[in-house]
Amino acid sequence: MVKVFNCDVLVVGCGPAGSMAGLGAARGGARTLIIERKKDIGFPERCGESLAGLHTYEKRLDIKIDPACIANDEVQGMQLYSHSGKASPVIETTSSVIERRLFDKCLAKQAVASGAELWIQTNALEVLKDKGFIYGVKAKRDGEPIEIHAKVVIGADGFSSGICRGAGLKRPHISFQCYSFEVTNVNYDHHIFPCFVSYDFSPGAHAWWVPKNQNTANIGVGILTGYDKAKTSLREYYRRFTQHPVVSKWLKGGQYTALLTGTTWYGAPAEKTYGNGVLLAGDAGSIVWVTHGAGIAMSMSSGYMAGETAAQAVKESNVSASSLSRYEDKWKSTIGKSIFSHVESAKLVREMVASNDQIEKAMTEIGREFVGLLIFSRGYVEPVKEWLKSYRKVAVS
Repeated sequence: MVKVFNCDVLVVGCGPAGSMAGLGAARGGARTLIIERKKDIGFPERCGESLAGLHTYEKRLDIKIDPACIANDEVQGMQLYSHSGKASPVIETTSSVIERRLFDKCLAKQAVASGAELWIQTNALEVLKDKGFIYGVKAKRDGEPIEIHAKVVIGADGFSSGICRGAGLKRPHISFQCYSFEVTNVNYDHHIFPCFVSYDFSPGAHAWWVPKNQNTANIGVGILTGYDKAKTSLREYYRRFTQHPVVSKWLKGGQYTALLTGTTWYGAPAEKTYGNGVLLAGDAGSIVWVTHGAGIAMSMSSGYMAGETAAQAVKESNVSASSLSRYEDKWKSTIGKSIFSHVESAKLVREMVASNDQIEKAMTEIGREFVGLLIFSRGYVEPVKEWLKSYRKVAVS
């Protein structure tokens, strides 16, 4: 006979979204279980590790980030480079670069300290349904079958979310494939975070250089599905990126210490992030800043809101979709304002990077607005729209 475990809230996945969902649910008084299929939380890293507003979220979510989790807390600006090496002005901003393996464990430990139970090496295999309600999952724990029954299941299981599929919820079709490395012994100012745009090595998207400290960085390329017309390998795109006139200079003497490949959604959040007995948080619901694929902050926030909502619904003995819809209302009215502004800017970014000639001209004429559109969105959409209109008129004539 298959063992059965009962809880109030089941969180599937123990990344930033899952840990914060578990924390929110446990703080709300729900008996909470977090399951993670990996045997080592936070590893392997599949992330550029950049996190804007880290200390803002630390205060907002009432958590404590161990300083050991932070590789670089001194990023003061962002900059954009074209295919030929033209640079935009530096836009002032503050950002942190974290060590995901340590960071994810730090969040998981706080969820456990608040009362959540955590199982590693536990793989959710199939969603359990009855009369249109999700009520748990079939899983394997340490290779042994088990059914986990819950009043609410929170899908925090990332890009390939089985909870999303099992619940019949839909996400966008555009994905952002990343191929990147951690590199040490590089030569670069770690106070500036540069991105790169070129149709030759990042069609539809961009490449990046995330400074972890004075001599280590995470560097890589991102490719949008449907924009790789030549069906070129990610490895080849990365090779081209390393030949960029600026990147090749910074990389001279660099040594590779980790491969950080991964995929996230790029387009818009899921049509619905809730259902009967189920919620989606973070990448599982495509709740990310789609212009540049960043998702840690949005995962933390949406996860915590999902946990809070689930605990409240359990207390009220109403886990229907109408009750759990409060979660979507909550994230859309807060972090959603930023997320949906990025949805609009992402469309413009895809237009802007359609050719190297256009990229070069834009860098010369609206370099500041270009980098602002990619990173911040708000305040930069209209100027870029106006420039595109004038560029197209000239191109046609």
